[in-house]
Amino acid sequence: MKRRRFLFFCAALLVIINSLVNVYFAVLIQKIIDLAISKNKEMFTNIVILSVSYILFISAINILTSYFKEKYLRNKTAYVRNSLILGTLKKDRHSGSIQDNEISTVINNINMYRDEYLNSIFDILDYIPSFILAVILLTRISVIILIVITIVSLVPIYITNSQAKRINDKQNEYTGSLSQLTNKVKEAFLGLNIIKSFGAEYNVYKNIESYVFRVEDKKFNYNFTSEIINTLSNFFGNAIFVITFCVGAYLSIKGEISVGMLVSVIQFLRGSTKFKNDNIMRN
Repeated sequence: MKRRRFLFFCAALLVIINSLVNVYFAVLIQKIIDLAISKNKEMFTNIVILSVSYILFISAINILTSYFKEKYLRNKTAYVRNSLILGTLKKDRHSGSIQDNEISTVINNINMYRDEYLNSIFDILDYIPSFILAVILLTRISVIILIVITIVSLVPIYITNSQAKRINDKQNEYTGSLSQLTNKVKEAFLGLNIIKSFGAEYNVYKNIESYVFRVEDKKFNYNFTSEIINTLSNFFGNAIFVITFCVGAYLSIKGEISVGMLVSVIQFLRGSTKFKNDNIMRN
């Protein structure tokens, strides 16, 4: 227990540090571009040293983060899996049997616990600090750009959340139809001799065929609906970049922000959009 807590604390702390250091990359890009535009040769050596140091530091942090995170996930997953197996064996000792679905849950579905629950915790720890720091830096660069990004970002978030139930319903329909097909095929094979004795093979085949087409129709509806939602999300995601770039370019022309600041804003957006797209695909 203490070892798992220690590993989680180290992993969480390193994820947060890694998140904050990644945000600084946008600041570093800003400094390099502004230095190139100003043609300040005196600061060139300092920027090169800073850039090399940053690359080495972020690489070391990434390695340490991956090590402690994977070590914690390994120990936690093994503990949960062993607990479920032990609980199933104790149940078997009292009831005398283990159902196939229980075995499947113990052996296979633990991966869902790891991917959708444990990894989500680290995703949140990665996103929140970088989001807060990015908002602070964007406020220092331009409040107007921050307001524009906030308003435009609400549209894809609303679309994704409003259509999540519809996608889940389509997925459940597909899963349910697939289960019905499996049962029909099992029934046909179990009663194959009886079916042949009555000469009803063709009727059984046509019945199964209708279930096959039903499964494919449900799968098509689910995939097509998902693609529409993803396309809309990508459209508005691209719109965020274009609109922000245009507003930033206008402010740069007016002299309110530098070109380096404009590029750093786009870099902030890349991190935020990546997190949202990853969660859309996961959901």
